[in-house]
Amino acid sequence: MTDTNDILAERFQIAESIVSMNDYSERSDYVEALSGGNPTIADGCGRLWDVMHMSIADMRAVTGLSQEAFGNASMIPRRTIQNWETGTRCPGIARVHVADCCNLLPIGGSRRSLEWRIDFAAATKNSNSAGEWLDWWRAPLAEIRAARLLTQSDLAKLLLCRKRAVQRWESGDRHFPEYARLYLLESFSMIDF
Repeated sequence: MTDTNDILAERFQIAESIVSMNDYSERSDYVEALSGGNPTIADGCGRLWDVMHMSIADMRAVTGLSQEAFGNASMIPRRTIQNWETGTRCPGIARVHVADCCNLLPIGGSRRSLEWRIDFAAATKNSNSAGEWLDWWRAPLAEIRAARLLTQSDLAKLLLCRKRAVQRWESGDRHFPEYARLYLLESFSMIDF
């Protein structure tokens, strides 16, 4: 079993690698800069570049699921998936989460099956569900962040967003998307469902 700190470190590594993609216009330049000549790291960087440049429709196609079924498995509303697939900008954390759901991430992926995700999504809506994981699922974002001793800036880096977005989610000014909550709780190994 992977240690909680290892998973979180891998997720931070993914976030940093994705942010650094903005500095490069070519895959080869990105891979060379981040890998330092290490072939294993180069392979992972190249695959991450490829995944992050795939369309959401192409990622979903890997699963063979309809928009509706994929939405249920990923906790993303079907209409949102539809919008992303027809050209509406997809937030960075959503793109990472979709890649994770499709098991396309070369590192830091949750390695959970789509069947698990569908069962988990159903359990979050079932009033008979119980367990520590459900307490974390319902917990305020600030409480989750505090439990892992992260600053709002750290959380913003992990979720590929601005600190202001975290502040708005924590204050209740904006809804914290379920897919981002799932990605975060998986990063912190707080889901033992």
